[in-house]
Amino acid sequence: MKVYTRSLPFVFCTFVLALLCCAVPADALTNVVIFQTSFESPALTNQAVEGVGGLKVIGINGWSREDTYTYIWNENNTNITGRVPTPYGEQYAAIWSESGIVTTNITDRLQPGVTYSLTFNAGNANTESGAPMNSINYLAELLAGTNVLTSVSFPTASNDFSVNGVLTYTPDGTNAYLGEIIGIRFAHTSTDWQYYMLIDNVKLEADESVSEWGTTLFLGE
Repeated sequence: MKVYTRSLPFVFCTFVLALLCCAVPADALTNVVIFQTSFESPALTNQAVEGVGGLKVIGINGWSREDTYTYIWNENNTNITGRVPTPYGEQYAAIWSESGIVTTNITDRLQPGVTYSLTFNAGNANTESGAPMNSINYLAELLAGTNVLTSVSFPTASNDFSVNGVLTYTPDGTNAYLGEIIGIRFAHTSTDWQYYMLIDNVKLEADESVSEWGTTLFLGE
């Protein structure tokens, strides 16, 4: 009768892999949603406004505004001219020219080996008619504290939020901003004040499936 045996290195590697499967937390193997919004709060349906569309009195929950003429539009608010429908709820951010919005309620800090992915939808619309301009650029930035980690700028030519924005970043262990609070900034880079930059369906995720300790363990780096 033949007896089949395994080599010692094979047995050891199998044992180590089994331990890893038990030791790695489940949430470290999946994407974690850090931040998500479609600007539905505060609800502004048919809210009475003052000034030009109530621009100076309506803020955006969870964001700071770089200009008081940046605010929330509601597609059903008949008091606001230039509004357009959004496929992501009923409200969206309308950003004034040469200004932006920055998150204020994210508490997660920048970690090494984690891939951060920001997705969103963008468009532009005339302040009076709602019609789009053929080219208005948005700027999206991923921040650590007040420092820009990475950014993307892209033109929009529609008011239906059909532009899909994507921004990713993976810091290594030498990154100077590790431990800083993560943030998001959107800006309207055009000088044309007759058109708003429109942002909706914002999501920031962290993919922790490939971390530095895992790289070190398997590759010995």
